[in-house]
Amino acid sequence: MFAHLSVFRSDPVVIAMAQADFRHRLRHREVGVYDWDMSKTISLSLPHDLTQVEARARIEKGIANARATYGSRLGEVQEKWTDNHLDFHVRAAGQQVTGRLDVLPHDVKLEVDLPWMLALLAGKFTQQVEQEGQKLLEKK
Repeated sequence: MFAHLSVFRSDPVVIAMAQADFRHRLRHREVGVYDWDMSKTISLSLPHDLTQVEARARIEKGIANARATYGSRLGEVQEKWTDNHLDFHVRAAGQQVTGRLDVLPHDVKLEVDLPWMLALLAGKFTQQVEQEGQKLLEKK
């Protein structure tokens, strides 16, 4: 589910692409000057046919796998579970991402607050989270 975290690495090509996209959208008046300070919240709902216990266990395993795979690219990673609610915070490449996740009986609700630079990549981010989340939560 968290394979999308590769987006947060300090890859100069990714950063340059985000900056170029923003400049293009600014020239074509698709964003305003004040969007430099704007973050974006992404909200997703991932349906599942698992018990809440099993869904949470799979999410915890996915987080552990993401840390093992991308840990060297990530700075600070914090997570706090309260029952079936997760608050998380990731800092990498000078960017800070926070979010919330709720494991409900038939779906997982996810909200991720992206800073402006990563908000430019929100479409790709959302698509990757949906794909990885569906794989993680599919009934086997």
